[in-house]
Amino acid sequence: MEPTIMTGDLIFIRRNTGFGIKDVITYRDPTQHTVTHRIVKTQLQPNGSLDFVTKGDNNEDEDQYTTQLSSVLGVHWFTIPKIGYGLVYLRSFMGIVVMISLFAGWIISDLVWQELNQQAKKAISENRGA
Repeated sequence: MEPTIMTGDLIFIRRNTGFGIKDVITYRDPTQHTVTHRIVKTQLQPNGSLDFVTKGDNNEDEDQYTTQLSSVLGVHWFTIPKIGYGLVYLRSFMGIVVMISLFAGWIISDLVWQELNQQAKKAISENRGA
């Protein structure tokens, strides 16, 4: 979908029932992967249902399949650039290790801070008594 939606961007979608040509939709493809592409055509099926022909903005050709309304998850609402990279990293093994390490470091520093604070209070009270 580049340049409309860049790799690493986090997109938000909203549920919608009315989709039209040029709308950017997120849907499940026939292999159940989540895809975000633009509607370039609609096709009325013999049973009366409306299917969508989609294409990525950076692709030369239309997708080789049509998308049924029941496969559409929503229409593009807004994008937060680059934040997707961080979310992908946090889901990786190294990201999990970093998060656990940061959390453990925070707990340990809090415990050390509490101990130092108690020792300082004790020293102050002993100095007042002497």
